[in-house]
Amino acid sequence: MKRLVVGVMMLFVLSIVTACSSNSYEEAIERGTEAYEEGLWKRAENEFRRALDEKEESELAKEWLEATERTLILYDAKDAGMWKDVRLLLDEFEQITNETIGRSGQQLIREKVEDVQVAYDRYKESLGSYEEQIETIEQLVNKEAYERAARLLDELENDKRFTKEQYRKLYERYDQLRELVEVGMHERAEERDPSPEKKE
Repeated sequence: MKRLVVGVMMLFVLSIVTACSSNSYEEAIERGTEAYEEGLWKRAENEFRRALDEKEESELAKEWLEATERTLILYDAKDAGMWKDVRLLLDEFEQITNETIGRSGQQLIREKVEDVQVAYDRYKESLGSYEEQIETIEQLVNKEAYERAARLLDELENDKRFTKEQYRKLYERYDQLRELVEVGMHERAEERDPSPEKKE
């Protein structure tokens, strides 16, 4: 009789432990999903890892963890202005299917990725606008309209939307144009008012 009672009690304790473990897993998935939705990537990663600790073979936790890690890398690249990497990462996201996560999870991931896509599109649009302004300045330099070119260069220099690092290649053109404008303005000033040395 004692053995039967001990056996029943062990089964009871085991079922409680299993139920608690299952609740912990589900709660970790839920907290991870909420953190992901709020853009709290590290917290989401920790929760999905916790879920994997509870159920090592969980495809759902593995997919969420992988999606969170990729999203974190994507947002870090965007925040650092590493637009070439952003483009590659966006392409990778298009290739990934998260079947276990389900439709609502896939939609949530898509929304976060689309936020970065919008930022990337704005960057490309601004970059195109910057290119157009550089071409306009080049035309003004070719026409020897140095004062107007200098004003446009000043406007570009004061545009703080992007860092010099992001515009590295374009800034090379900017620097070349700035130098041409300064030389041209200096030569024009000398033509109008020659120095005393040249008058002699």
